[in-house]
Order: sequence, then C-alpha cells, then structure tokens
Amino acid sequence: MKKSLLLALIGLLLWPGPAPAITIDPFYAGTYTFTDLGSVPGLPPFYGGLTLKDGDPNTLLIGGNANAAPGALYSIGVVRDAGNHIIGFSGSASFFADAAFNDGGVVYGPGGVLFLARWPVNELGQTKPGSAITDRIIDLDPLGVVPSPGGLAFVPVGFPGAGQLKLVSWAVVHPGHFAGRSGHVQRGLGDPGGDDRGRPGGDLLRPARLPALR
Repeated sequence: MKKSLLLALIGLLLWPGPAPAITIDPFYAGTYTFTDLGSVPGLPPFYGGLTLKDGDPNTLLIGGNANAAPGALYSIGVVRDAGNHIIGFSGSASFFADAAFNDGGVVYGPGGVLFLARWPVNELGQTKPGSAITDRIIDLDPLGVVPSPGGLAFVPVGFPGAGQLKLVSWAVVHPGHFAGRSGHVQRGLGDPGGDDRGRPGGDLLRPARLPALR
C-alpha cells in the first residue's frame, strides 16, 4: 500500500502558496504518493514548522510569520480520508501560542512541553501545556550550537539514544543530548556532528517498517 507524503507542508514549510511542481524519485514511487494540500486558510506567511496537537490527531499546529518576532503558532482542523491520510483542512487557522522566530522544529517533549526552534537567533523555546506564551528560552550559543537551529526531534523509544533531543542547524547536524528535568530542557552540550546536508530544516526518524530514505 502506498504511503501519503504531506510534502506540501513538511517539505515546503516556508512556501505560502500552492506547491511548485514536485516529482517522486522512482526509488520511492511504488510506495509513496504526493498530495498538494494548498495554503492553510487564515495562516499568515511565511509558514514555519508543524506538528499534530498532543492528544488531538485531527488538529494541526503550524507556525506563521516564521523567522520573525511576530511569529506565532496557529491551530487548524484537518480532514482525513478512509485510510486516515490528511487530505485537507477544516475551518480557518486560529492563534494557539506565541512563537517568535519559529522555524522547522516544532515538537512535543517530556511532560507535554512544546519545543520550538528559533531561527535566526539561535535559541530554543519551550511552551508549557496550556500556555499561550514561550515560557522558557535557552540561548544555544554557550552550548556550542552553530547558528541557527531549524529542525528538532526527540528520539523515540526503540531507537538508539531514545529520549535525547536532536537538532539540525542551518550549517550542521547536532546529535548532542540536551539533558532535561521536569519536561523543560535545562542545559546541555550541542556537539556538531560534522554532517552538512545542504542547510537542513527538519528531522525525520524513520520507522524500520518504512522504506529507507536516501
């Protein structure tokens, strides 16, 4: 069965209009399909990162006014088909929480805390459950992170380093572990992995059951 790729959002986060022409490499064409979801109704450009709301798989959280001080997270309902693939949006985007300088990384971490990459200011923002502000901001410069973070991901159970926070900056991948306490990341060390993949803006930890990405 083919998998549906939400590339209109995931691969083109900063693109406010319809996705440009996209083709799927023949290596994946037998497994994946591409669906252009178009613009998110009511979401101000430019688009930032996105994640499904914790505990509500039918509500999408996505950044608007990305990479700028007025940036914020917005929520919007999603429409799914019989196979549970997202095929459209329901309603119009509404304000969810402050998210200045939001970029590709928007992920939930321990304790339901929402973690956001802040580009180009080289910071990590954290929003507590139920909060509409950025409750904590960590300056990543003293931790050795090369400016500035784009993608974020917590390593899931079953992968080496489960529970660690991984991030990719505009220049390199940082595989370092940012130690946390009570959900909030306190401090840690971002050791550059020396891996330059052409200015990455997101992370993907592939489940073993899916075909390898290259």
